[in-house]
Amino acid sequence: MKGLGLQNSRFGERKGFTVAIIAALLVPLIYAMIILTADWGPYDNLDSLPVAVVNNDVGGMSGEKAINVGDDLVADLKENKTLGWDFVDSKQAERGLKDLDYYMVIEIPENFSKNVASVMDENPQKPELKFTQNEGLHFMAAQVTNNAAERLKNQLSDKITETYTTTVFASLGDVATGFKDGADGAEKINAGATQLHDGTGQILGSLTEKAPDISRLADGTNKLADGSGLLLSSLQGGAGDINKLANGAQRLDSGANELAAGTGEIEAGAAKVLAGLKSAETGSNDLNAGLKGKLIPGSKAVADGADAANKGAQVLAGGTQQVADGIEKLSQHPLLGPVLMADPEFQRLRAGSKEVAGGAGRLAQSTPTLAAGAQSISTGLSGQVAPGMNKLAGGLDQLVAGQTALHAGAQKLDAGAGTLAAGTGELAAGNAKVNSSWGKLTDSVATINGGLTTVNNGTQTVKTGWGTLTDGVKKVDGGIGELESGSNELATGLAGGAEETGNINGADDNIAQFASPVQSDVKSINTFPEYRYANAPYIMSLALFVGVLILSLLFDLSRPAVTAVSSFRWYAGKFGTMAGFATAQALIVSFFASFFLKSTLTNGFMLILFSVFVSLTFLTIVFFLVALAGNIGRFVAVMFLVLQLSTTGSALPIHMLPDNLQALSKFLPLTYSIGGFKSIITLDHYGSFWANTAALFVFLALFAVLTLATVLIRGNRRIKQDEAAA
Repeated sequence: MKGLGLQNSRFGERKGFTVAIIAALLVPLIYAMIILTADWGPYDNLDSLPVAVVNNDVGGMSGEKAINVGDDLVADLKENKTLGWDFVDSKQAERGLKDLDYYMVIEIPENFSKNVASVMDENPQKPELKFTQNEGLHFMAAQVTNNAAERLKNQLSDKITETYTTTVFASLGDVATGFKDGADGAEKINAGATQLHDGTGQILGSLTEKAPDISRLADGTNKLADGSGLLLSSLQGGAGDINKLANGAQRLDSGANELAAGTGEIEAGAAKVLAGLKSAETGSNDLNAGLKGKLIPGSKAVADGADAANKGAQVLAGGTQQVADGIEKLSQHPLLGPVLMADPEFQRLRAGSKEVAGGAGRLAQSTPTLAAGAQSISTGLSGQVAPGMNKLAGGLDQLVAGQTALHAGAQKLDAGAGTLAAGTGELAAGNAKVNSSWGKLTDSVATINGGLTTVNNGTQTVKTGWGTLTDGVKKVDGGIGELESGSNELATGLAGGAEETGNINGADDNIAQFASPVQSDVKSINTFPEYRYANAPYIMSLALFVGVLILSLLFDLSRPAVTAVSSFRWYAGKFGTMAGFATAQALIVSFFASFFLKSTLTNGFMLILFSVFVSLTFLTIVFFLVALAGNIGRFVAVMFLVLQLSTTGSALPIHMLPDNLQALSKFLPLTYSIGGFKSIITLDHYGSFWANTAALFVFLALFAVLTLATVLIRGNRRIKQDEAAA
């Protein structure tokens, strides 16, 4: 140990060297004491950080209630000491920013409350808080004020949401009442639609049932008109024969027997014709009475009802469409929409309202056809059928009268046939009467024929209108069936919606949960009891590296030109001496740290050993640089330390660094010394501890080998120089 003795012999040759050594030993301790003894943290005095608050809010109206969110916020901030709030006006805030008095200014605009209350408007406006931040004053302060602003915004958002929720929950009672009233109305519509459906079903059944009778009536009147035409033609054609009868009275004797037989047949036929005509007259009168008393008023009532149904259907279509549109808007509401759309009853209500609107629309399209058909029937019955029936009745009256006269004449003819030979005068008179009656009969049949033609035209119109009316009633019946089904679904859906809406609980706890539905359950492990625990790994690593740098200033590592020992032994002596002092520094710092970090430290002995190992590793690095380049090496060592200050997980986690700095941190020893100290002090993770220890051992071994290589190369070079000089 001759080299070591040479080094120690110089201690007494330097004045103040002992003091410098003691100071060097204490520098890491002093550096660690400043941080590790502090019981304060960076967030302990936030209430001294000046932040200006400017409230320009003029308030607003939420329904019938006046609100002023700005005043409420100011009142909350006065009770909240998170930051140093200073409540000023706009001019003071602007002047304070220019004079660097405020780190941030929070402005509440004058329309803030008004925008808060616009949530239910057609074009809602978002309330906006204005933040002006002076980041240049201090980066850390900027982060703190930014986080405080974000918390303030979230707190205010929860409060505003709570206000919105209170308003919405308050209006849900009206919504439930509206649903109930709508359900009652829909039930009434359904009941009315059921009755109307039954009525239209009966009308349709009657129309369908009577359709064959109408067809037979139309066909019968058509045949009757044809028959009356043939009868008229026959009577008109027989007029000449009657004249010949009058002129051929001289031949009456020879045909008296034939006349008697013929008049008997005429009398019998006339009696039958008379009976048929009287029956026809009775049926015509009954038909005419039914037409005037029931069919015409009934058709008029049907026409009026169809017209009213048409108008009602138009109104119903519009109303049901409004209901459907209203329910659709309710489903798109930004707050109620997601809740209601998740309810199956509301979805059935929504689907039912659309079906009702569709059925009412189709009903509104069908009712004009029904109204037109009913009006056509009414017009045909009153305009054509009624006059025709009147003419038919008159014609039948005349026909009966003529037939009565014919019957009487036939009787007389039969009676006179027996006395024909006795008096041609009576025959002539009788023939004159026959001739006269024949003319009357012809005229009556002509009248009947005209009336039957009119009746035939009317019954054909009735037949056509009856078919149109039947089709229209079918469409109405189908539409009313859809209305009945849809109104039933609407009533069910509205009742369900009323029940579901009525069951919504609007208590304060429910409103609070709706406004802020998520509650954080934060569990922290390996917590820092105080701020110093977070900085201890970084401070201890930095203190040990700085202590080694100071030691390098106290020892001259330039080998003298003449020494009694080899270069290896000389440098080994220097390193051994410095290693002793580095160990002393590590022991002092680690003992001190163990005392102040005892609340989380699980193994103080391991902390002491690791501190010594870290200090020797740093010494190996600095010793190599100084031995290689002297003062330039010391400068490189300082720059190497500066490089590690922000890239080894001290100010920011390594994972938050840019990719290139993350890659660089893997080659820096402070990365592993900080990681090792964390594993012992706060993490209690020995897997991480041994991994960091292994990485530091690589640095120690690498720089020890480099130092040895440097010493040997320089020793061989000096030997060659000495041999050359000799």
